[in-house]
Amino acid sequence: MTLATKTGEVKFLQRGKRGMLPYPAGEYDLHTSYVCTDMLAPYVLYNGIYYVMNQVTTWVGQGVPSNINNPQKDYAVNGTKATWIPFEGYKAIYVEILMANFAKLASAVFYGQYQFSQYGEDASGSAVETEGGYKDFNPNDPMNSANAFRPNLMLDFLTGKVYCKSLDARGSIYTPYLNIPLEPDVETVIKVRGRMNGYITCLGVSTQSHTLSLPRAVDMDAGTELNLYYYVMPGRLAPSPTIKIYPDGEFLPHGLTEFRMRSNTEVQLKVVKIGTADADKMWMILNAPYNGSIDLFPCVLAQGYVTGTSTGATIVATTYDGSSLSVSRVAEGHYRIKIPSSWKMDHYKYIVMLTGIGAVSGGPNSPTKATLKEQSYEYFDVWVSDDSSVNDGSFSFMISDTYAWGNNGGFLTPT
Repeated sequence: MTLATKTGEVKFLQRGKRGMLPYPAGEYDLHTSYVCTDMLAPYVLYNGIYYVMNQVTTWVGQGVPSNINNPQKDYAVNGTKATWIPFEGYKAIYVEILMANFAKLASAVFYGQYQFSQYGEDASGSAVETEGGYKDFNPNDPMNSANAFRPNLMLDFLTGKVYCKSLDARGSIYTPYLNIPLEPDVETVIKVRGRMNGYITCLGVSTQSHTLSLPRAVDMDAGTELNLYYYVMPGRLAPSPTIKIYPDGEFLPHGLTEFRMRSNTEVQLKVVKIGTADADKMWMILNAPYNGSIDLFPCVLAQGYVTGTSTGATIVATTYDGSSLSVSRVAEGHYRIKIPSSWKMDHYKYIVMLTGIGAVSGGPNSPTKATLKEQSYEYFDVWVSDDSSVNDGSFSFMISDTYAWGNNGGFLTPT
């Protein structure tokens, strides 16, 4: 049997015109230039409605008549022939995140540079857990205590700061380490944030000045902490770096404008709030001996010995800053030790402790006694004797700065 056959023509459907691919362009802005091509069409959010460009053109809102200068007006006037037409039924979750302030993903809210919890507290400290309560968020000062809404958790992606109501950290939280090399005869200003540890190294030699300046407390967050440590290798004569505030300011608790650190000591500093205004902040010295509260001990400026004879005197001494002392024989049994002018000892608040060495000249069995005759900011005089009359002889000495006892317990001579 022969199979039936039929010869015919199959007509293929013609390909339609390529459509435009819409892409998100954020919230509508009057000054932004929007470009629509045959391939791509931007869509924007305006007054809660998404609009997509419907014409191949370039659009800048401020460059068109005011009666059509936004998508809503344009569509109201021109209808389906408008440059912007509503993007019906388009509200995917990723669009909400990309385009809108107060966009939500689960319990997280997005606003500009911030991501925060939709739950928080109001100005009275009461919990805010109502629907939409997070819309009282203040992006200009998010954590201000007067805000109607402060989130329980907030991330600031611009500054890298994290704010949270409570933190349970499983692991270690490390405090940044800051190496602070101080160039000689130059003021070094550092930046401080959060809680930091600083290790000071004085470059140059001990006779040069070294200054470390901290930023003003009013420019810092209250609670900022800085621990400074100054270590010097044993046997090395080291300078005492000056710590101050740039360009000016005082340290609590004694109102010092500056202080000097001894070697191998640590000073703990903190920005504290002393009033209700934002500017009511100061740096406070927390630890002894620098805060002058407890554990004060003699701040030794120099120690050494003088060898006195009938023909003169010599001195061997070590000073805290590497400067030199000199001695002269004023008369028999009378010696004068000059103090470096750089110490600025015009307050007279220093103690000289003296001990005779051996026997006086000409009296091998007569023990030497050393007595402080007088002192000034330039020198101190010593009498040497074995009885009521003076005799040449040798003695050891130690000079301690007692001005520091009322001014933070360091080498704090006025400058």
